[in-house]
Amino acid sequence: MGDYFAPLLKKSAGTPRIVDVTSGAGSIGNRMNPNGFGSEFQVIPYRVSKAAMNMVFACQHRGFEADGFKVFLYGPGPTVSNLSPNNAGPGMKPTSVGAAPIVEMVQGKRDGEAGKYLEYGVDSFPW
Repeated sequence: MGDYFAPLLKKSAGTPRIVDVTSGAGSIGNRMNPNGFGSEFQVIPYRVSKAAMNMVFACQHRGFEADGFKVFLYGPGPTVSNLSPNNAGPGMKPTSVGAAPIVEMVQGKRDGEAGKYLEYGVDSFPW
């Protein structure tokens, strides 16, 4: 995706930024751990799509870092959505809370974290 928009992003007045949205469910390391994050959920299509998103991020980061792009990989964690009935239950944060770090990334307030796998409320997840 970034390849298509790279020419437009390069024309940005400031630093070009890409924020890819992922999930801890896409972490292969978590899935291999019987007690890893989300181990109670199978959700294979979702996990596979997020693992693929993680690779897209890695390719974008390596491909665009020489051009000065800041590329982020961010998982908002359990957030209210209509993805499943589970995303409306207890323990789900409001979308505005889960999205707040994305706004900071776009504003350049988290540039030091570019190139890292960031997950809301967690230091890091294994890839």
